Amino acid sequence: MSTKASQRLIFGKWGEQAGKHPELSAVAFRVLMMVAYHFDETGHCQISVEDLADELGISAPTVKRALAQAVATGFLSRLKPRFGEPNVYAAASPGSYSHDARARG
Repeated sequence: MSTKASQRLIFGKWGEQAGKHPELSAVAFRVLMMVAYHFDETGHCQISVEDLADELGISAPTVKRALAQAVATGFLSRLKPRFGEPNVYAAASPGSYSHDARARG
């Protein structure tokens, strides 16, 4: 994903809904935005937990919990990495992360 495409995602509806989601903590939102910043041209991010922790100035266990939250709320999908490589994350498809349906449900 180009830088412009990544910025449209971060600052568009996806990023806006992530920032307002009641089940996504402020730390998880920061981690989510950093993952989105690192999306490649295919819309995937392959970055280690340790690198995210270093970039954000937080601990690796905190990053792991935040990534789990982002996946659980539907903003990220976790793809299987090759053996020995960092996890690969992709943005959720539009509509799959709406908390409105859960609130009505």
